Amino acid sequence: MRALALVLLLACGSSERPSSTQSPESTPAPVATPTPEPDVCAPFVARARHVAAADPGCSRDEECACRSGLLFEDCGGPASRDTAVRLSEILREASRHGCSPEGPRCAARECAVACVEGRCVER
Repeated sequence: MRALALVLLLACGSSERPSSTQSPESTPAPVATPTPEPDVCAPFVARARHVAAADPGCSRDEECACRSGLLFEDCGGPASRDTAVRLSEILREASRHGCSPEGPRCAARECAVACVEGRCVER
């Protein structure tokens, strides 16, 4: 029985022995994925959102103005005059740094705002 087991082991085993001259299987080179271009507008949009969120409100109609909507991808809207000026400055700076948001197509409209209960709103 032992002889039969030995014959089976030898018959089933591999006759090739690994040699030190064989090279290991080469691994495929990683596929280079293109790095997405950074969003030039992102830091300006973040700043604009922060400024808009901190809008101090108003106490009189004269303290209100219309803000641009380009950095917000909307058609603009009411804001305190101070906030509207700060948002315009951010938009100009963004433009100087190559950020040119397309924004939605908005119909021309008159900027008519009022101060109602401490907030600037459209009339």
